Amino acid sequence: MNQVQFKRRIEPFYLPRIALSVNVLCSLLDWKFLISLETVSLMHVDLTFQPYWKAAEPYTVLNIERCSITTRTIQKVADALNESSVLAQLSIGYNNPISGNAIINLLAKLATLKSFAALNLSGLKLTKPFVDSLCQLAKTSCLSRLMLGSTGIGTDGALQLTASLFEGSQESVKLDLSYCGLMPAYTRILSTDTLICGILELNLAGNPIMQEGTNALVSLLTNPRCCLKVLVLDKCQLGLTGILQMIQALGENDYLEELHLADNANLEKTYMLQYESAKGSSDILQPHLIEPAQQGVCVMNTECNQLEVADSEDGPIREEAAPSDFDDSCTSSCQKNSLLECQFIQELTTAISMAKQLQFMELSNNGFTTQVAKALYAAWSSRFENGSAWRHIEDQTIHFSMETNKCCRVKPCCRRD
Repeated sequence: MNQVQFKRRIEPFYLPRIALSVNVLCSLLDWKFLISLETVSLMHVDLTFQPYWKAAEPYTVLNIERCSITTRTIQKVADALNESSVLAQLSIGYNNPISGNAIINLLAKLATLKSFAALNLSGLKLTKPFVDSLCQLAKTSCLSRLMLGSTGIGTDGALQLTASLFEGSQESVKLDLSYCGLMPAYTRILSTDTLICGILELNLAGNPIMQEGTNALVSLLTNPRCCLKVLVLDKCQLGLTGILQMIQALGENDYLEELHLADNANLEKTYMLQYESAKGSSDILQPHLIEPAQQGVCVMNTECNQLEVADSEDGPIREEAAPSDFDDSCTSSCQKNSLLECQFIQELTTAISMAKQLQFMELSNNGFTTQVAKALYAAWSSRFENGSAWRHIEDQTIHFSMETNKCCRVKPCCRRD
């Protein structure tokens, strides 16, 4: 087999896990189909594009992520593109290191395409010239999806790029800036007038957003012009306080459908859910660390339906609390050291029950026990008609979703209420 020619087809075409070390003839950029070569090894690829078929509404997607492609391949892709090419989406992330000149040439060609709308560069390291070229593409093209996870673009590069995206007329965009080394200062730009109604999905996972960034995101979510539908904040060092604030903000938000808050509690230190009112606000709670001598103290005592947040390996196995019993009975019977812990859980359950449009929430790996997770799920399920709420609670996995949008999407791991 000396060459592979992809003829006219409309359905998706996949070549997974196949080593191709031969020249490949791909007459595809003027065709209407989706081709995915993800995980394919493309060592010597000859991309010669010829318009065998013109579609009335051409729509071409090229995915060559994780294919071990090199600078040579990227340059060939760039050389093959011209103003008449109908490429709409391109994914080249997680490949070998690629020279900046090849990427810059590719971005310049993409900027000339009328149909181009989505770019995935995740895993490729972005230099300053690379970012400048990307900003130029953002200004000239109407991008609807830009995936830059693990690119190391940094706060300054992300600010420059985000401003460029909305410099002209821009439709709503799905933006992935996960694990890019962004500092809390980045979140301030999200509250500007042009961005509030311009970002449809935002992934900031793996960036140290912390409390400063939390306040800016709360301001974004409570703005009536906010049209954000998906917000991913896993591993953003929000703390339990930040988790509560983000969920409370949804009581004033009419659009957000997915909220990811996994891995935000500091589990390297031992926390009790013991809080006090922050200065100037009775709604913001601040955590207190447990002293080592106090680590055996249960977060929720036996009179509080035995709910807890921090596990104790040596403590007795606690029975599951009935969610319907968890309300005033808890606060009335808690000892002084546990009153504020009960208050936190009540604040959290109340916030969850008041989230207006939320269809999926991720709370995994935040130190919540199964008993607390089930109490939170009771609040979640109260928002839906009987039988429409779903959950996946197992160890530290906590997913809340609904029947029409099951949490894991790949396998039926969730349980219906």
